[in-house]
Amino acid sequence: MKSLKVIAVLAGLMAMLTLAGCGGEQKKAEVWPTETIKVIVPFGAGGSVDRMARGLTTYWSKELGVSMVVDNKAGAGGMLGASEIAKAAPDGQTMFMGVQPSLSFNIHLQNAGFKLDDFVVLNVEQIDYADVIVPADSPYKTFDDLHQAIMANPGKMSMGAVLGNGTGLLGVVLSDTLGWKVRTVTYNSGGGVRTAILGKQVDFAVSGASSDLTAGDKVRVLAVASKKPVSFFPNAPTLDSLLTKYNKSIGREIGDSRFIALPKAFVEKYPDRWKKLKETYEKTFNSQEYQNYLKTQKLDTISAMLGPDKSKEFMKEQHELVNTYKHLLSGW
Repeated sequence: MKSLKVIAVLAGLMAMLTLAGCGGEQKKAEVWPTETIKVIVPFGAGGSVDRMARGLTTYWSKELGVSMVVDNKAGAGGMLGASEIAKAAPDGQTMFMGVQPSLSFNIHLQNAGFKLDDFVVLNVEQIDYADVIVPADSPYKTFDDLHQAIMANPGKMSMGAVLGNGTGLLGVVLSDTLGWKVRTVTYNSGGGVRTAILGKQVDFAVSGASSDLTAGDKVRVLAVASKKPVSFFPNAPTLDSLLTKYNKSIGREIGDSRFIALPKAFVEKYPDRWKKLKETYEKTFNSQEYQNYLKTQKLDTISAMLGPDKSKEFMKEQHELVNTYKHLLSGW
C-alpha cells in the first residue's frame, strides 16, 4: 500500500516537472525592432510632410531603440510612394507618412493599384485646415464681399490654388456649392500661391491656414474650412458658419492632413509589433521634448493624438469627399 502511495507521489512530481519543462520551452517574447526602419514620404524633401517625418523620427527612434530613415519617393502626386508602401512587406520595417486627401486623389483619380482599406493609420498627426485668403489691402473685407463680387463678375475673377491637395479640393467644393465661375490659376506649392497673393497676381486664393501665418499681416483670412475657429486666426470665421446665409453647407473639414500608416496586413500578422509601435509613438508624441519641438516649429496648434480609430474615420470622410467631387477634380 505504502509503495503504491510512493509511486503516486512520484508520478505527480514527474508530471509537475514535465509541465515546468514545457513552460521553459515556450516561445520567448520577440525582441523587435532590431534593424533600421524605413519611412516612405511620397513627396520631396523640404515639404510639410517631409518636415513632419524628419522631426518625428528624430524623437521616435529613441523610444524604439533603432534608427529611422526617411526615404523620399516623390512623383505622380504621391502615387509612387504610396504604391511602394502598398507593396511593402507587412512586417513593420517600412512605414508611410503621407497626406490626405492626396492619397484619395491617387485612388480615385489615378487608378491606383491599392485601396484606402489596404492601409492602417496609426495617427493623423497634423490637420492643416484650408482657408480663403486675399491680400491685406484687398477691397474684399469679408467672405460675403468676395462672394458677391464673384457672382457679379462671372468668369472674371481669379483664384489661386494647388492641384491635388486639400486646398485645391476646397476650391472645387466652394465653386460647386456656391455656383462660382472663376478663373483658376494653379501652382505647384502653397508657397507659390502665397507669392501670387502677395504680388496680387490673383484676386483670392485657397491656401493652408497654418502656412499662411508666414505671410503675417500681409494677407487677410476670410474663412477657414474647420468646424471650430483656429487658435492662430481667432477672428476668421468657419466656412459653414458663413454658408448658412446662403442655405448651404460643406459639412466636413477640409485641408491637408499628415498621417502615419502601415500596410493593413501588418496588424494581423504582427499584433505585438503593432502594439509596440502604438505605445512608443504615443509616448513620443506626449513627451515634453517632442511637444517643445512642435512649439518651436509652430506646429503644436495643428498637431493632435487622434489615435487609430478616429484617424480611420477622418481618413474615410476625406476619401468620400474626394469621391463626391472626382468628376470635377479630374477636369483640373
